[in-house]
Amino acid sequence: MAFKTGLVLFLTHCVLLYATMGRDLGVWSEILLASIYLPLMLLQQLGVPVLGAAESWGWPAPTLLGYVLLVLFWLGSWMLVGYLITRVMLQIR
Repeated sequence: MAFKTGLVLFLTHCVLLYATMGRDLGVWSEILLASIYLPLMLLQQLGVPVLGAAESWGWPAPTLLGYVLLVLFWLGSWMLVGYLITRVMLQIR
């Protein structure tokens, strides 16, 4: 049950990211883009090469390692949230 809940949350996050690509939705676009770059910037500060070179003063694209670690980070985070939701729901019963 916790796995399914976490997976649904993760896939919802992915769909929202995909839906906002190339669109200006104001603050929602900024929040979803921050969900990509904040974990990567933290890893970059720790010395992990997760961001490529920034071209033309723009945002640097994540490297392959960056994408892999980003997916693992959010998958693990949403699995933890799914586990906690399942625990609370089982205690309520």
